Amino acid sequence: MVHPDKASTDRTCSCRINTNYIPLKLLYLFFIGGQSCATTYRSLFMRHLGMSTQQTGVIWAFERVVSVIIPPFIGALSDKSRHPKAVLITLFLVGAVTLSSMYFVPQEESLNLTNSNVSASENVTAATHVDIEEYGQTFWLLVVLVFASSFSVVGIYPVLESTVLGVLGPQNRYKFGHQRLWASVGYGGAALIVGYLKDRSAESIGDMTGTNRAFLSMFAGVMVCYCCAAIVSAKLPVRVKRDHEGFRFQDLKIFLKKPDACAFLGLLFFYGIDSAILEIYLFWLAEVKFETPSFILGASTFIGAALDIPFCLAAGYLTKRFGHKTLLCFGLGVMALRTFLSAIVVNAWQLVATESLRGITWGLMFVVICSYTSKLSPKGLEASCMGIMQAFLFGIAYSVGALAGGAIFNLMGGEFLFILCGSATFVATVAFGMFSFLVKKKPYEMKDPGDCTSSLAFGKEVAESSADVL
Repeated sequence: MVHPDKASTDRTCSCRINTNYIPLKLLYLFFIGGQSCATTYRSLFMRHLGMSTQQTGVIWAFERVVSVIIPPFIGALSDKSRHPKAVLITLFLVGAVTLSSMYFVPQEESLNLTNSNVSASENVTAATHVDIEEYGQTFWLLVVLVFASSFSVVGIYPVLESTVLGVLGPQNRYKFGHQRLWASVGYGGAALIVGYLKDRSAESIGDMTGTNRAFLSMFAGVMVCYCCAAIVSAKLPVRVKRDHEGFRFQDLKIFLKKPDACAFLGLLFFYGIDSAILEIYLFWLAEVKFETPSFILGASTFIGAALDIPFCLAAGYLTKRFGHKTLLCFGLGVMALRTFLSAIVVNAWQLVATESLRGITWGLMFVVICSYTSKLSPKGLEASCMGIMQAFLFGIAYSVGALAGGAIFNLMGGEFLFILCGSATFVATVAFGMFSFLVKKKPYEMKDPGDCTSSLAFGKEVAESSADVL
C-alpha cells in the first residue's frame, strides 16, 4: 500500500520538466517557424515577381522532385559521419543563406506589352501569358535558388526526426507528438507575424513595382529562425549509435512487400497532393478571388496551427483508442473536406473556418503517419522506412500536386482545381476505408517498450503529459 504522502510526492515529481527535451522543442519551433516564413507567402511572392500559376507549379514541383533523392542521401551522410549535430548546423546555415537570397530576385519585366490603349488588368494578363512562354531571368534565378535551398531544407527533415527519436530513446518515443507540437506553434506564430508586417510594409510603400520590400519580413524571419535553429542544434544531447546502419535501398523491397504498406503509400499520394494544393495555391486563390489582406491569411494559418497542439497531445490516446487505420481514414476524409470547402467559400474570413481543420489534417495526421510508418517497418529499419515515407510524401506526391495543380489552375481556374482534388481525395478515403475493413486485421506487434500505442506508454503519457508540454 502506498502512503498518501509518498503518492503525492510522486505526482509532484512527475510534473518536472525534462530539460534534455527543451532543445528538441526549440528546434521544432525555430525550424518550422523558418519554414513558415519561407513557404506560407512564397506563392504570393512569386506572383509579385510576375510568375504565372504554371511557372509557380513548376518551381514547387522541381523542389519536391529533388526531395525524392535528398532525404535518403542526407540521412546516409549523417549516419556515416556519426555527427548529426554538425550536419544539422551546416544544413540550417546553408538554408538561411539560400532562402534569404530570394529577396534579391528582380521582378519579371512585362516585355513592353503595356501601351496607352490597354487597361491595367489586360497588361497583367498579357504579361502573364508571355511569362509562361518565355521563362525569363526571374524564373531561372528562382529555380537555381530553390534547387540550392532544397539540399538543406529537405535534408533537415530525416536528420531532425531521427535525432529527436534518438534523444527520446525507445522508452520515451510516445513523447514524439509532445515535441512536435512546438512546430505548430512556430508555424502559426511566424505566419501571423509575417502577414501583419507584410501588410504594414505594403501600405507604407504604396506602389510595389520594382521593389520587394513588402516581403522583407518574410526573408528576415527565415534568416533569424534558421540561425537560432543552428545554435540550438549545437546544444542537442545526442547519443550516437556506433552500430547503426545507414539507408539501404534493398529495405524498400522489404517495406513494400506488405499490402498495408502499399495501401498506406496510396493514401499518402492523395494526402501529399492535397497538401501541395493547399500550401501553394490557397493563398493565391484567396488573393485573386477576394483580394485578401495577408494578415487575414496569416490569422487563418495561426488559428489552424494553434489547433494542431491539442491534436498532437491527443494523438497517443486516439491511436490507442481507435487504431492507426481509422485515424488515417478519418484524417484523409477531413483533408478532402477542407480542400473542397476552400473552393466554395464566399468571403476571406471563411478561410479561417476551413483552415481550422488543419489541426486534424496535420497536427493529428502527421503524428499518426510517423507512428504507422514505424509500426509497418521491419525491426531495426525504422529510419530507412521513415526516409521512404518522407521521400514519397514530400517528394513524389507533393511534386505531382504542385505541377499538375499549376497547370489545372491556369487552364480551368482555382475553384475547379480545389473541387477536383477534394473529390478525388474523398474517393481515395472510401477506397482506403474499404481496404482496411476487408483486409483481416493482424494483432499489433510491439517492437519496443516505447511504442506510442503500447499500454505501458499510454499509461505514462497520461501521467506525464503535463510535464512534457512546456
